[in-house]
Amino acid sequence: MMTKDYRHIDIRNNRVGQPRAYIRDSRLRVQDIVVDHQRFGHSAEQIAADYDGLSLAQVHSALAFYFDHREEIQAAIRDDEVFSDRMQTSGSAISVQWPLIMERNDTISNPVSP
Repeated sequence: MMTKDYRHIDIRNNRVGQPRAYIRDSRLRVQDIVVDHQRFGHSAEQIAADYDGLSLAQVHSALAFYFDHREEIQAAIRDDEVFSDRMQTSGSAISVQWPLIMERNDTISNPVSP
C-alpha cells in the first residue's frame, strides 16, 4: 500500500505487525471510516462530525484510499471480523464492535452496541 498521493494517510503496523492504513496523526484506521460509511450508511460529513478532530478532508482521503486499495482494506476488515468471532466463541470478555464506541462510564467489557 502506497500513501504518496494521500497526505492524510499513513501506513503503520498494528499490534501484531500487520500493515494497516491510518488517518495521519491518529489511531483511527481507514477501515473504521469505511465501515461507518458502508455498513452504517454515514455520510462523510457525519463521520467527520462523529470523531473529534477529524476533518472532512481526512474522511474523503480515507475513502479515496479505500477505493484505490479495496482488496487490502476489505481483507483487514475480514481479519477483524474473524478475530471478533474467535473472541466471542472462546468466551473472552473483549468483543470487537462496529464501531467500538465506549461511553464515559463503560468498561472494556461493556461496549455500546452499534
